Amino acid sequence: MTNNNGATWAEERDNDPSLQPVEVFMTADENDGGLGRYEGNIYTMPRHAAEKFAAKGSAAIVDIAPVKTYRAKVDALGNQLQAAVDEIKGNKRLSNDGKREDIAALVSQYESAAAGIQEDYEREIASLKASEFEKANKFSEFDSKLNPYEIRTQAGLLTASLSMSPSFNESVDAIKSKIDTMDSAVARELLAQFTDIKRDLDGKKKGKDLIARNKETQAIRGLYEALERASLSPAQAKSRNKHKMIEAIEMQKGDIRTNFKQQTRAINFSLRELR
Repeated sequence: MTNNNGATWAEERDNDPSLQPVEVFMTADENDGGLGRYEGNIYTMPRHAAEKFAAKGSAAIVDIAPVKTYRAKVDALGNQLQAAVDEIKGNKRLSNDGKREDIAALVSQYESAAAGIQEDYEREIASLKASEFEKANKFSEFDSKLNPYEIRTQAGLLTASLSMSPSFNESVDAIKSKIDTMDSAVARELLAQFTDIKRDLDGKKKGKDLIARNKETQAIRGLYEALERASLSPAQAKSRNKHKMIEAIEMQKGDIRTNFKQQTRAINFSLRELR
């Protein structure tokens, strides 16, 4: 398919940076031209779409140094393997049997090297994940402008307002409506008391059917998650998102040898031509 200038779609993509594919980690659910993009997952999309979601705060472009570094190492290994295979195939002094044996041995050697790179990558990415987890959960007494007495007082007033509210929805709103302006230390204090808060809210549930009861349960979960986000400093929130991104990379993109494995499969398949 060509555009009005006669260029193919692939050529247009290669020449337009906004169309370059990038990996994106979703921090919230989104609709991408009718396609669902769900929180916690990694997707490949054109840069312009990735930047649109990133600007909204619902996504982050995957930019983890070890991922780039080790993928580049494996890709370079694949290029070296292909060049060596092409050289063997073009060697007129070797019989087809000899070529097959040499190529099979070479593939095995390079697969071992790729496995070693994969192991190094997994160690480094695990170390980075642990570091981001530590930073996301490291609190300082200087995070808050309030002293300990003020923190406890503000949290106590909010829980009292929740307890005195007559209905489930009013009780949830008693805290949720204050979250946007809440001090992070007050949010942490409320999280520490959330078992009691949940018990109070559970006692006010009035759902008469399964759907209504599920909505109430989701509202409690939503309140907890909102407090959890409010309890983090900007630096902690950044580390928390990075930690989640690395977890998603490990689960969904953990093997950096995808392209390399496709190459070796193609090479092994091509050995049939040497019979």
